[in-house]
Amino acid sequence: MKITFCVQNYYPSYGGSQLVIQRVAERLVAEYGDDVTVLTTDALESPHKPNVNPIILKREVINGVVVKRFPFISFHLKIFTLFIKLGKKTNLFSTDLLSIMRNGPLSLSMFKAIMSSDADVIIGTSSLYTHMLYPLIKRTPIPFIYFGAFHFETKNNLKIPKIILKAIKRSSAYLANTDYEKSVLVSKGVDERKIFSLGCGVDIELFENTDGSEIHEKYNIMGAPLIGYIGRQASFKGIDDLLYAMLEVWNKIPEAFLLIAGSETDFTLKITEIIKLLPEEQQRKVIHINSFDETEKAKLYNAITVFVSVSSSESFGISYVEAWACKKPVIGCDIEQIKSLISENEDGFTVAKTDHSTLASKIIKLITDKSLAEAMGLNGYKKVKEKYIWSKIVENYRKICVGVLE
Repeated sequence: MKITFCVQNYYPSYGGSQLVIQRVAERLVAEYGDDVTVLTTDALESPHKPNVNPIILKREVINGVVVKRFPFISFHLKIFTLFIKLGKKTNLFSTDLLSIMRNGPLSLSMFKAIMSSDADVIIGTSSLYTHMLYPLIKRTPIPFIYFGAFHFETKNNLKIPKIILKAIKRSSAYLANTDYEKSVLVSKGVDERKIFSLGCGVDIELFENTDGSEIHEKYNIMGAPLIGYIGRQASFKGIDDLLYAMLEVWNKIPEAFLLIAGSETDFTLKITEIIKLLPEEQQRKVIHINSFDETEKAKLYNAITVFVSVSSSESFGISYVEAWACKKPVIGCDIEQIKSLISENEDGFTVAKTDHSTLASKIIKLITDKSLAEAMGLNGYKKVKEKYIWSKIVENYRKICVGVLE
């Protein structure tokens, strides 16, 4: 089968949608012998940011996947942003299409490549980018599978631009990350029969075949409880809330350590400032790692006692699945996507993002009740084995591709 993926960025660019497409594309080649091409930009960051350090190689083969990268324009960003602000402030005109055009990628060469594709199936992600309008532009489109990856922050913030909703309805199938995302789309008139709730996967053997002893030795933890956040240090991830909750945890369990590990963002400075305001003894209990090699991730997850991420905006929540792959209990934010993933009191807890006292009490409970923590971690591990290993995810992707062709 000839399959083309369209995505705003691709490896070595790092992000959720990039990771999913890379894993699926490479396994389709390796496990099914499919002819797979990725059409993307030459940007390391999002195409709605200036392309400061473009990726030099415009065409290469990565693990059997043909990757074609295209340049794009970004000089329109400021003027489009001004018009969007004006439209929202005055309500004189809709800003939906303007927002999508602002996000881009505005690339004539990438547009031509998508329109002239001879693939059997095209899979596109993520929702608010120009290439996702393909089903509306092409008169006789190739079957198009829409991977939306929507981030719905609250029940009151479920807006999907009309033009995007129209493109979804015109698509051959829709891939949802959670059952909650599926229910939102059904409520907006999308045919339930063409929505498939798949989620994302992990290479579980990478997490199973290691332990966290090296991390404990390196940071002189010596078997003390280690609460961990592992992921991008973005403002909405709730890292500051975790730090505030730890003040109460340290009052009860002063020997506990806190691990914050992940790629830097502008918010990293704020995290550093909060840590510096802690008493000196507690500062020494914080392990702050701004970047780490991907091969270190499994060691970090295996080293922690409980994983915490009270993120207020997620499409899926792959970090919880990675923690479960190491049989760790998790605590997440009580947004609908995460409640759709975490089974409350079975494999984790969910709490309100800014409810520091409740968050602290849940952390303390999982530290002190080892049998509960172990049971939750094991339940999460079973869920991963059942639903979220890459071989099963990719098998479902291919079944959907075959289905839309039939």
